[in-house]
Amino acid sequence: FCLVACGYSASAQGLLQKRVSIEVKNRPLADVLNMISKQGKFYFSYNSNIIRKDSMVSVTVKDRSVKEVLGMLLGENCQYVENDNYIIIQPAEREKWYTISGFIKDGQTGDALADVSVFERQQLASAITGKDGFYKLHLKDRERFRTAEIMVSKGFYMDTAISLIKGYDQEVNLYIVPVTYTLPDLVITQNSG
Repeated sequence: FCLVACGYSASAQGLLQKRVSIEVKNRPLADVLNMISKQGKFYFSYNSNIIRKDSMVSVTVKDRSVKEVLGMLLGENCQYVENDNYIIIQPAEREKWYTISGFIKDGQTGDALADVSVFERQQLASAITGKDGFYKLHLKDRERFRTAEIMVSKGFYMDTAISLIKGYDQEVNLYIVPVTYTLPDLVITQNSG
């Protein structure tokens, strides 16, 4: 049983925003994609290793965008690129991660420092050093961040900020310098009684 209604579209809208209506029950995915492409007057392009054309699908939608329907059929495992009169179906890009790690040491003695806060300001990622002064930050490789902005702080030490190139694993060892504070004079007097 298959019913396909004609979709409509404005000439200025993208292929993924075109509206389609379709009702199918237990049909091969390749047939359903073909029905959608005929209705939207465009073509699909995909690698058959990514899309299992013989998968049986059922879907009922009325006046929904092509992107919504593809999401129902293919889930979040695919992304879509429009090129001329084609929608290219590709595997979804997984978020890429990278690691910044290293040791924090005292700048005067060279001793490892425990309980140092290491914080990446843009992604709000943080770590605390262990007894050996080791830290590790896991960061997402996001396009909007051109660098990794690292803040290092510990009581009685000077706060330190560094900017690193993002996108690849790197080891960064840092030496932080103690800060000396001068306290006001304190006078002790004997109190009689």
